[in-house]
Amino acid sequence: MNDDATLITSNTASIPTAAIGHLVAGRYRLDALIRRGTLGSVWRATDNADGSRVAVKLIRSGRRFETRARARFEREATLLSQLVHPNVVRLLDWGVAAEHQWYLVLELLEGRSLSARLGEGRVRSSEVRALGLQVLQGLSEAHALGIVHGDVSPENIILTETGAKLIDWAVAIRRCPGQDEDVQAVGQLLFEALVGQPPGPDKPVPRRDNTTLMGPLVDLILAMLDGDPAKRPSTPEALEKLAAMPSPYVYRVT
Repeated sequence: MNDDATLITSNTASIPTAAIGHLVAGRYRLDALIRRGTLGSVWRATDNADGSRVAVKLIRSGRRFETRARARFEREATLLSQLVHPNVVRLLDWGVAAEHQWYLVLELLEGRSLSARLGEGRVRSSEVRALGLQVLQGLSEAHALGIVHGDVSPENIILTETGAKLIDWAVAIRRCPGQDEDVQAVGQLLFEALVGQPPGPDKPVPRRDNTTLMGPLVDLILAMLDGDPAKRPSTPEALEKLAAMPSPYVYRVT
């Protein structure tokens, strides 16, 4: 995606190019590109109002993208403005700049994605439990507002010094209860963290080092992965079970 494709315009008039040093809304100076996506880009930036470091998300448009990009932009901005939780990325500002740029200003997260962590191998059971608690706490707040993330994945969880943060709410929707898809997604990433690989298409058997894993954490993860949505625990139920879970969380049997 070229730099000029990160800008939003409803016509073909000349518009400024998003690049290092560019000012968004006359306030946010772009310092470095973090990543590009199909519908936009995310930049490390400085808020010139107070010198703080932030993340600026610019939404791609153009005729081919405008309807979809606008819907995703407005949805993400509206939902995040209502959703405030330590395990959810915080929205600081949003709008459409005078130069026709649609932007979201988010807290700048210093850390790495869960995907990068999983690339290093499996995670200890105590850390898997802690991860599950943090992700479910953020989702529980969202679900209480009728918001379903819809894309809970290792790529959309950032591990910071203060805990896991859910990012990228662009496909989030309002639906209640409708929590089962988020619960299943959390089960999938916890399974991968614990076992070292994603669950298979059939009933997953958690095995590691030629042994089968059992215990309360395994039981909960398998319940979250149940093929029947009605049999999966709700977000509050899963959170309550994790919080009250006795140790050892996992043990091995031959």
